[in-house]
Amino acid sequence: MLYGKSLESIVIPYGVTSIENMTFFNCTNLTSVTIPNSVTTIKNMPFNNCTSLTSIIIPDSVTSIGDDAFIYCNNLTICCVAESMPSGWSTKWNPDNRPVVWGYNCK
Repeated sequence: MLYGKSLESIVIPYGVTSIENMTFFNCTNLTSVTIPNSVTTIKNMPFNNCTSLTSIIIPDSVTSIGDDAFIYCNNLTICCVAESMPSGWSTKWNPDNRPVVWGYNCK
């Protein structure tokens, strides 16, 4: 878990397969996260209270997202490469009902 309020951006290295529970908790200055295609799992509340995060691209390699993944990310638009919500995603993955763009083409 990071408590780095000064963290502004992060590129998760290729080869990482999971973003763990509360990894970026309270990183209120975080504006940019790059998730590689190696990530298959985003666990519970990893981006809890990342209030400066405005957009994130979730690759179609992500087959599982836990509860409250983007809770209190009040300025966030979520871009998903998948055409629709995969069956392995929790129904509570986006509890604040942040805008979601399905079928996002980031190429």
